Amino acid sequence: MADVDGGRVAARQLRAAGIDTLFGVVAGPMIEVFAGAQAEGLRVVGCRHEESAGFMASAWGWARRRPGVLVVGSGPGMTNAVTPMYVATASAMPLVVLGGSAYSQTTGLGAFQEADQLAFAAPACKWTARVDRTERIGEWLHLALARARNGRPGAVYLDFPGEVVARRIPEERATTPSRKASPNPSGCGSARTSPSASSSRVGSTRASSRRSPGRRGGRRPRPSPSPVPVTPRTSPATPGASPRISVRITSRSPSGRARSSAPPRTSSIGASTSRTRTTPRSRPRSSRDGRARPCASS
Repeated sequence: MADVDGGRVAARQLRAAGIDTLFGVVAGPMIEVFAGAQAEGLRVVGCRHEESAGFMASAWGWARRRPGVLVVGSGPGMTNAVTPMYVATASAMPLVVLGGSAYSQTTGLGAFQEADQLAFAAPACKWTARVDRTERIGEWLHLALARARNGRPGAVYLDFPGEVVARRIPEERATTPSRKASPNPSGCGSARTSPSASSSRVGSTRASSRRSPGRRGGRRPRPSPSPVPVTPRTSPATPGASPRISVRITSRSPSGRARSSAPPRTSSIGASTSRTRTTPRSRPRSSRDGRARPCASS
């Protein structure tokens, strides 16, 4: 079988995960990734700035409900992607950033565009990692895609040293994990129940949530109030006075017992209602010196 480079291995893993589009700015050492994506039939959207490409990738992932993929170069190409990574993490949008970096053999020697890119990406991402070998590019990409959408979605950063992307290996040595065999990145296992158990649970829940007949809205209906009876009583007639009728208003409580309201009021028919003014009880007033002072009655 023919040999493939690290860029072709990454493109195959993206295609196996259901990613058909990637965004980015062509720059070293990630040129092999763009070439491999075109060879595998992926759509490559080339942009003029990494920040715009990052926003396009995160919006694409939000619309497709899958992680968006952004490919950037080393040094300033990667630092330009920090802003879209931060926005994607704050907005819960899945985004995977594949950033190229300087060769590992020249670390600390002032290589071209050498920078601690993991330290730049850490505050803006939920997870960062560096690919150690070309044979494990598929595994690292599989893990990064799962991390981006696991739990609260956000941005993840995967660093690609220059020698990892450029190295060529036999195809049989390149691992490409399938999408169905996705491990749980958080390490938390979840117990799965059988279809029969879940269906019985749903049936019992529905049966318990049914409303009993005679209830409305889950509450016991209140008894309708009975009509208020009005009992007229005629007072004995007085010579030269208009007849008077006393009315007692009663109501019924929800239990059915009758309860009376205020004392009956007496009114005159055909004449003005007679009102009796009562004199308020005289209360002694206290002066400033503490002595009681009688109050004149009105």
